[in-house]
Amino acid sequence: MSTPQKVSVVLSNTNDWDEWIEVVKVHALAGEVWEYVDPSKDQVPTLEEPKLPRPEDVKPGATSYGQLSTEEKDDYKMLRQDYKLDLDRYTRKKNALSSLCCHIQSTVSRSCLFYTYGATTARQMLIELKKRLQPTDQLRELELSRKYGKLKKSPKNQDITEWLYTWEKVYHECHKINLPDVQQGRAVRDFLSAVSSITPEFAAIWSAETRKAHKEARTLPNLFEVVEEYRDYRRQFAVN
Repeated sequence: MSTPQKVSVVLSNTNDWDEWIEVVKVHALAGEVWEYVDPSKDQVPTLEEPKLPRPEDVKPGATSYGQLSTEEKDDYKMLRQDYKLDLDRYTRKKNALSSLCCHIQSTVSRSCLFYTYGATTARQMLIELKKRLQPTDQLRELELSRKYGKLKKSPKNQDITEWLYTWEKVYHECHKINLPDVQQGRAVRDFLSAVSSITPEFAAIWSAETRKAHKEARTLPNLFEVVEEYRDYRRQFAVN
């Protein structure tokens, strides 16, 4: 078996932003630092190094360990143990933020890299990139409508496997922004219409099923379910 190749999403223009920022988010979540860099928030917490506890934290006015009572010494030891845990957590997150900076710059195209120049933190980089490369709601809607319109055509002379993955991806993106094109079962009807030219039997069966579900007030199958059924149909009948 061949080893799957690692695919990186490179931020080159507005079309890449949504996928790219999702990958960055997963990278940051893995390091438990997304809350410190989220560019969609106006205010985020600052990662602060924990302070080394002092004897005065358990006994006001105490300047040395020897001035503490036995009970106070136990409390002080507990504070020191908590400090070590907090310091370890801080160090890991600090390293994760540094790693995120490297990840960001290594996945931005050369033509867009200069947007990160002068930024000293991952959050500053993300904010600058977001200003220039995040598509507006109107642009995102227009682009998705264009992609969806292209998918509605017959998939003749296309790699069907890739075409099906594209259907799922574009549908997911359209559904996320509540694009009217895919609401109220339109996506399923459009998909069945598109495949009817190459597998009319499948399209006929599922068109009848969706009409029946509608008449009986049952939940209509969603696009993902129908696409998966189509994959099974192709495997079962070895459709090219």
